[in-house]
Amino acid sequence: MNPNFTSIPDSSDQSDEDDLTHLYRVLDGLGRQVAEAKKSISSIDATALGALDQADYAQEQLHLSRLAVDALAALAEHSAENLRVSENAIQALSHRVDVVEEKMHASELVQDALRKINASSKVNLEVSQAALMALNKHKEQDETKLQLSELAVTALKKLNQTSSENLQVSEGALKTLADQLSVQQENLQARELAKWILIRLEEVTQEAIRAGGLTYQAVTKLAFYDSLTNLPNRRLQSERIHRSIISSKRLGHWDAVLFLDLDKFKILNDRYGHSVGDQLLIIVAQRLTLIVREMDTVSRYGGDEFTILLNGFSGDRNQALEAVKSIAEKIRVALAQPYILDVINKDGASVKIQYQCFTSIGVALFSGDQADADLILDCADEAMYEAKHKGGNRVHFYDPIAFAQITLKNLYGLATAHDIETASHGIEMQHFVQALAVRLQKMGLYPEALSDDNIELMVEATPLHDIGKTKIPMSILHKEGPLTPDEREIVRTHTTESESILSDARKRNASLDQLLDMAIAVAMEHHECWDGSGYPRGLKGDDISLAGRIVAVADVYDALVNMRSYKVAMSHEQAVKEILKGKGSRFDPLVVEAFMLEKEQFKSILEGDLVALLPKSTSI
Repeated sequence: MNPNFTSIPDSSDQSDEDDLTHLYRVLDGLGRQVAEAKKSISSIDATALGALDQADYAQEQLHLSRLAVDALAALAEHSAENLRVSENAIQALSHRVDVVEEKMHASELVQDALRKINASSKVNLEVSQAALMALNKHKEQDETKLQLSELAVTALKKLNQTSSENLQVSEGALKTLADQLSVQQENLQARELAKWILIRLEEVTQEAIRAGGLTYQAVTKLAFYDSLTNLPNRRLQSERIHRSIISSKRLGHWDAVLFLDLDKFKILNDRYGHSVGDQLLIIVAQRLTLIVREMDTVSRYGGDEFTILLNGFSGDRNQALEAVKSIAEKIRVALAQPYILDVINKDGASVKIQYQCFTSIGVALFSGDQADADLILDCADEAMYEAKHKGGNRVHFYDPIAFAQITLKNLYGLATAHDIETASHGIEMQHFVQALAVRLQKMGLYPEALSDDNIELMVEATPLHDIGKTKIPMSILHKEGPLTPDEREIVRTHTTESESILSDARKRNASLDQLLDMAIAVAMEHHECWDGSGYPRGLKGDDISLAGRIVAVADVYDALVNMRSYKVAMSHEQAVKEILKGKGSRFDPLVVEAFMLEKEQFKSILEGDLVALLPKSTSI
């Protein structure tokens, strides 16, 4: 029961005064409930109006819409509870009215009885007065009866006095009963008013429940559906893909996500305006809905992009692949059919045009092994861009191996995007790192960390160590002269920016996890110092990965011997001295010892004598 309602107790054993006091408390509580109900309705109306005003911006306000759904659901539950309490209160008041009516009837009977007593007392008084007069007359005639007469007079006086008192009592009782009857009548009127208020409160509560339900539906539609096509939006699609992953894992079937992008759609928008483009999007949504099965989900991802979740393909992967390929091809052909659109010509008249728009489709097949809906969408998105890159109007399936190669190529290209002053920086760094790693291996140090495979990974990962510098403004990276403290802090963020870029690539390419794990360690830790004074995390000693400690020496040497916009280049000999100064403070002492043994090799690499040291798999 709602704690804000004041319950109406059974008052059969209470005084009428207590009943009246209690009733006022009930009415006061009901008044507060009416006020609260009005506030609830006002809040609901405001929420509904706000939700409708924000219809055009629903996609950008999804996190806020979810909170509105939860709040309105709670309001609906609260209103339903108020309704139940109102019904109970009405039933209790009805019973109370019956009791009051019975009391009124009993009071009327008592009043009649007291009237009769009053009348009888008046008769007795009249008789006693007559007797007294008669006795007084006989007093002079009969002396012998004087004493008896006096006694009789005394008795009659007492009887007269008693009758007078009885009359006063009966009149007081009648007045009291009349007052009580008046109070009970007022109580009855108040209870009738309270009953009416409760009935009205019930009606208001029902209206609030209905308004809350309508608002809940409106906000749900804004949160999960596209306002133009009425298709599910990307948020609802992501939730359904997540449920599909769980179902696929339990049942052992295959599912697929199709990512569609309309070719030449921008041309239509630019030529005829967005209203005509909207017509085409609506028709595309209708065609897609007709092609897929009831168990599948078509959604508008945004702009001219759509996604389709295809569920429940049994059999092995190849069979599922063929089934999905057949559906995807049907979709491509259907969307390539001409569209009839209404446009406004130069004269302002509405005319119909025929427009043909093709579609690039990317497909990602998945099973219960995938645990991330966003990753699956990203894979389908990458496949779609590959289809568009090949000319569009085609279906392309996501290939993890091929996309891993593309990812590496793109990462290496991004890593050298800001490398204006030393174009050979990446290649030289790879040679420096391999020289140090092989020397440490020959010294018998770190046998597990310096296996041939790990050295190869380390060398491959080295060109990505500063990839985060692509997020740093060029004006700071290539500033002539010293950096300000604020600019220096901005440059330091390239380590965490590198981690973000590489982690994102790792999510999309499971086959590159070892290489990208190594690259992340190198990027995050090559500015850490042996004594703990480095950044970004202040790691110390062996807490820094071996790859990070090796790249740290190679990177500082490379920076010293090459010219930068803010400094001149050092000689090889000067750079060697600087490295030695950092032994045990900035650098791992063992890595510095390896450097000293390889310093001539470093000089040869610097002079361009690049022997075939790089692993076969490395490509920059």
